[in-house]
Amino acid sequence: MIRMRAVTKTYKLRLIERPVLDNCTIDIPTDRRLAIFGLPGSGKTTLMHLLTGLTEPNAGEIERFARLSFPVGYLRALKATLSARQNVVYACRVYGANVAEVSEFIERITGLGSLLDEPLRRLPVADRQLFASTLTYAIPFDTYMIDGHFGPGGPRAREKCLAMLEARAETSGLIFATSHRTIALRLCDTGAVLNDGQVELYEDIRDAAEAFERLESERAMQRELSAMDEEYGEDAMEDAS
Repeated sequence: MIRMRAVTKTYKLRLIERPVLDNCTIDIPTDRRLAIFGLPGSGKTTLMHLLTGLTEPNAGEIERFARLSFPVGYLRALKATLSARQNVVYACRVYGANVAEVSEFIERITGLGSLLDEPLRRLPVADRQLFASTLTYAIPFDTYMIDGHFGPGGPRAREKCLAMLEARAETSGLIFATSHRTIALRLCDTGAVLNDGQVELYEDIRDAAEAFERLESERAMQRELSAMDEEYGEDAMEDAS
């Protein structure tokens, strides 16, 4: 469980302070497969960083009663000047994992071979992303944290990462922040919606997906009405002149 008590967090978007959470109190399950839906720009990444401890709230308290992964593929958790193998050792020491087992897993899944001995910053971007994602899945966690993408963009890499995620989800929880209902319905069994500074939980993922669909429709209608108002205002100014 992740316990949030009166948590407030803002972030800057185009020089404007926007609330992600506004005095939010909620218990988020970590033993389920939870999708957190949010509109683009709603602060899903900021929320995930709050949950994992990568950033701190402006106010309130967050307690974690589970062993959470860093966000899948989060390159900032790694050291670019070290080789991939050295990063494995570093991550295993931080999270108490078996170096030999994690190294064998990564070699087998990524197929990077001698590239694992190169400084991480010298690897092609796609290989760095695959390594970082595989490293996350290679370490045993109670809950895997996924911020939008469960793996790199290439079809083969995504297929590998999806297989790793589904295997981990059989024995671990996951929290998946997304705006895409289709993949969430495939992976998750419970859901939540982030909106207006609050997180609302739903026991059934289908109820959460439907609530998010209504929210998307409402926002689309608001944008359409705003566009109509602007057009009307421009027409009125032309008529007045």
